[in-house]
Amino acid sequence: MKKFLIICTVFLVFNFSCKKESGEEITPATKTQPLDVVPMAHAAPRQFIVIDGKYNTSGNADGNGLKALFNRPLSIFVNADGSLLVADHDNGLIRKIKSDTVVSTLHFPMVKNGVSFEGAFPLDVAETTDGAIGITGTVDTPDFNFYYGLWVFNPNGQSAGYSVQPHSNGIEYGGIDKDVNGGYFWYTGDTGVSTISSTGTGYSSNTTNNVNGGREFGFGDLSSCSNGVKYIIQGAGLYKLTKEGVLARILKNLSFNNISSICASTGGDKLYIADNGVIKVISNMSAATASVTTLLSGQEVSYIALSNSEKYLYFTSSAHHTVNKLTL
Repeated sequence: MKKFLIICTVFLVFNFSCKKESGEEITPATKTQPLDVVPMAHAAPRQFIVIDGKYNTSGNADGNGLKALFNRPLSIFVNADGSLLVADHDNGLIRKIKSDTVVSTLHFPMVKNGVSFEGAFPLDVAETTDGAIGITGTVDTPDFNFYYGLWVFNPNGQSAGYSVQPHSNGIEYGGIDKDVNGGYFWYTGDTGVSTISSTGTGYSSNTTNNVNGGREFGFGDLSSCSNGVKYIIQGAGLYKLTKEGVLARILKNLSFNNISSICASTGGDKLYIADNGVIKVISNMSAATASVTTLLSGQEVSYIALSNSEKYLYFTSSAHHTVNKLTL
């Protein structure tokens, strides 16, 4: 009888272990990933998990958690319902993520001049509250030229508007974000910040062309706050666009290296940035008292997005081909 109980106990332990292994596709933390990747339920502040993609493995596959594959994911955007959009750059795709782990691919039609978005290389992506999707990126057209692109697709996936400009004399589009009121987009270029409606019309410039003469970088990622302010990056500099349309550099007393992404808290009292692959938070936003704290380093962070609860930061790593979630 004693021997029978021992055998049963061994069998149960073995069976439980097998069941745990079989659920790996919805448990992002594995031995192939960084040691500080832990289950989110147990994640302490400044710990993170890989929620989608296989660490250090590029590819193109939809699926659940680790079954999904990305190839240099860049921008990430959080919708009101908590779903995510990711610009999967080298695959030339926009991926949608539900419940943090269910990855699918969005498909878009040809635009009017015969240049398909699929085959472009998306840089940034956002979605308005009515379901329109705005994308910035680059594209190699049928005439084998390199172009910058800005696309808007309406909620049923049809092309609502686009602009494809030649590399030689076109606008170098950078970041895109929805306005806090939800009905249109803000986007950056090499000369300033502009708007476009969710129907692809109403292009309008909100800045001058003389923000920082002789700069080495065009404007990049931007974040729209509920107080009407937009925060924008440009190389190692940070800019603020007020609701009155005044654009100026801020926090000149702080030193940064190469900022790739920015997102602001709801009231704009905190700015989160990815600076040379490191996630930092800027608190006390007045120029005299602003302070910078490093939240996460060593993970080659590309883009960041704040969760709706503001308890987490989502981030991509194009170097590791992953989408991740950091506890704040």
